[in-house]
Amino acid sequence: MRNLALFLFGVAELGVGLAAPARARPEVEAAAKRWFGVRPGGASVAFIDAEGVTFAANGQFGPGDSRSITPDTTFEIGSVSKLFVALLLAESEKAGNVSREDAAAKYLLPPGDPDVPKLAKITLVSLATHSSGLPRMASDFSSADGNRAGFTRSQLTVAFRRDGATAVVGGKSVYSNFGVVLLGHALAAAWGGDYPRVLQERVLDPLGLEHTWLGLVGVKAPADFPPALVKGRKVAHWEFDALAPSGALRSTARDMAKFLQACLGQRETSVNASIRECIRPLRTMGDGPGKIGLNWMSTTGTPRPIYWHNGATAGFRAFVAFEPLAGIAVAVLTNTDTGAPPETLGFELMGRVNRGAPKK
Repeated sequence: MRNLALFLFGVAELGVGLAAPARARPEVEAAAKRWFGVRPGGASVAFIDAEGVTFAANGQFGPGDSRSITPDTTFEIGSVSKLFVALLLAESEKAGNVSREDAAAKYLLPPGDPDVPKLAKITLVSLATHSSGLPRMASDFSSADGNRAGFTRSQLTVAFRRDGATAVVGGKSVYSNFGVVLLGHALAAAWGGDYPRVLQERVLDPLGLEHTWLGLVGVKAPADFPPALVKGRKVAHWEFDALAPSGALRSTARDMAKFLQACLGQRETSVNASIRECIRPLRTMGDGPGKIGLNWMSTTGTPRPIYWHNGATAGFRAFVAFEPLAGIAVAVLTNTDTGAPPETLGFELMGRVNRGAPKK
């Protein structure tokens, strides 16, 4: 999945508290309308500050389908899914199930497997910071349209043995979907379950995300799921099997707003401390000035870093970001690949609203 803002930036206790209500903010709605313009499909935007959430929706499902986009419309969020894998790592470490310095092979291969020693260099934290030296995708992955449905768990293990053996760990962080896939399955194994169940129980449920789910092979999509539009034409939705941790989540602007309110500390959940751990910068990302924590990218060169991630599947684009010191956050979801990407609006909104004095 393309990480578009990498280009823009040089890489670039249990329970849920009450969240601030949705409200109108004309300047946000106007910016979203201007950004989307006239193009096929639609977009749903959430802007969060101390006073609440502003939702702005534009467009319709797609050609021949005039249903309006709303804050509750489902979108594929692509690589934004990786933030939830990172959160699973932090929660797993907090529970004592893993250490981030553990070798991924400890959880992905059988005990005593002869390949464990030569793969021990690939640690959980190297996978979460894209510094494992693994390629962007497994070297035997092949798909004419990018769909992830055909890649199985057995293929994943074979690819880990082969690609991991030659990986050079600890160099510059280079984006790897493959690495995050391995991380997700390793963490699930540490909990003694499969990835979908463990992610649901340990991350999505504690966050209270009732409309965020994995687009797995054979899972029926809801009626409010718009088509994927590539250059204005409908294409098949991506489905996932073993590659689910890299980008299978589907969600709504309303659920992403709830997540970002937790990131800002506006909603109390059992995973808030783990979110703070995930955003702590650990390495430089690629050759640019940006930093990376546990899958979260962050801007540099300012005392007020913005933490962000984006995602892309066939037709769908997504962007989420928040700035703790300013207490603001944004989510932009769309089902079309034409026009300016979500990062354009997202970073504009992060900079266009008066932020007030920094928090001490």
